[in-house]
Amino acid sequence: MRTTQGRTIWRLIGCAFGNSLKKGADPPYIDVQYERVRAKMTEIIDPQAQRGEAWLSKADVRPTRQRIALATLLVGDGYDRHVTAESLFAAVCDAGEKVSLATVYNTLRVFCAAGLMQEVTVDGSRSYFDTNMAEHPHFFWEKSGELTDAPATELEITRLPEPPAGMEIASVDVVIRLRAKSN
Repeated sequence: MRTTQGRTIWRLIGCAFGNSLKKGADPPYIDVQYERVRAKMTEIIDPQAQRGEAWLSKADVRPTRQRIALATLLVGDGYDRHVTAESLFAAVCDAGEKVSLATVYNTLRVFCAAGLMQEVTVDGSRSYFDTNMAEHPHFFWEKSGELTDAPATELEITRLPEPPAGMEIASVDVVIRLRAKSN
């Protein structure tokens, strides 16, 4: 890539990624540019990021850099998960993304409003966000503060009270609190 044509190609690629090559740059600079472009291309074709983008597009959520980063952490590996805003914030920071905690909260609300995930409230003040949108119960582990799925096949609700006049039951959320047996 030390030819004039190679430098022109790298200048175009560099401009596309916000880095322009200086005319007459020596080969080490070109090698650095190559590594930057290669890293960017790897990021673009990353299957987990693609899964995150597909998740956003199925709900017509605009794929900003932060939303893609958060979506990739939430569904990139193909598994459902339960997160708090704080745990997702820590994970996105560990991944090297620059996102504020307020952005994480706002993005989780956008994902919920778009029908991509649901909010599960424990104790009236602690919110978890669940990527599994099927109706299912949860276990809340009191000691660790972890929320996990409980087997829906083992839960049987035989009767519910009648809703007030003019109202209908939208859903029933079941959170089963767990603690170690006391002797």
